[in-house]
Amino acid sequence: MVEPLIPDLAKGREIEIENTLRQKGMERFPFIISKYQIDVQLPIETFLRNTYRFYFQQVLKGEA
Repeated sequence: MVEPLIPDLAKGREIEIENTLRQKGMERFPFIISKYQIDVQLPIETFLRNTYRFYFQQVLKGEA
């Protein structure tokens, strides 16, 4: 569910950025999943996709 975000966000960038996003995504997973709560009222897939999209955009900007 998160993997399709990586090539989309890495378009037009160096090929290494895809590996960087994968690595940072795996490192951040425990933190992100810990923030999922029933109160979010989103399916887990939607929550993860939206949260990772935001996180990956921060990584690409050099802010994460």
